[in-house]
Amino acid sequence: MGVSLDNSSLALKVGDTATLKATITPENADNLNYSFATSNDKVATVTPKVGKVTAVAAGTATITVTTEDGSKTASCEVTVTAAQSEAPKAPEAPTDVTSTATKDGATITAK
Repeated sequence: MGVSLDNSSLALKVGDTATLKATITPENADNLNYSFATSNDKVATVTPKVGKVTAVAAGTATITVTTEDGSKTASCEVTVTAAQSEAPKAPEAPTDVTSTATKDGATITAK
């Protein structure tokens, strides 16, 4: 009996998700149950039964699937990078500005 994962490594950006698929062999094994765990839930979390990985913060974590009897494992190294931020937007020009100037004795007001 053994267990394997469809990916041995994942590269994700903060906020991304991916789902790992575990396969137990042989298919007719007496116990086909397994669970997922993470080595670092500050970097990547994983749902214990479904294997949905969520990238939380930059760094690395190992996601491990373990057969219910605990005798077989497989793992996936997850590397999380910071999400690219959008370029800062330029502030909008105010539309309610009034300017007053005096030239040669005349006052000019512009909005």
